[in-house]
Amino acid sequence: ESVAKAYPEIRLVQCWVHARRNFVECENAFPVECGQILRLIGKLYEIEKRAGDDLEERRRLRDEESRKVLAEIQNWVFEVRSLPGTALLQHRQPFRQPPGHPVVARA
Repeated sequence: ESVAKAYPEIRLVQCWVHARRNFVECENAFPVECGQILRLIGKLYEIEKRAGDDLEERRRLRDEESRKVLAEIQNWVFEVRSLPGTALLQHRQPFRQPPGHPVVARA
């Protein structure tokens, strides 16, 4: 039996390392856009680092701080995608998400 079936209250969110790698790979071509998203992902890493191994502190920081950063990431995604004529819109290949990787969906 899968973990997801055994614990339906747990939500799989995947790892930011895989999403981050795509932006690092194309940062030379899109330095402004990639720099923005890499700084935001860095904020998430910093929050996790501060939490250390304390699960309660991690939960608290994710709830109080990570949610705000994720909202910034969501806004960034829609801002960049809506800029007419941007290179990112013309060369979207590096930004496609492989199956099972983080996807920011507008609520």
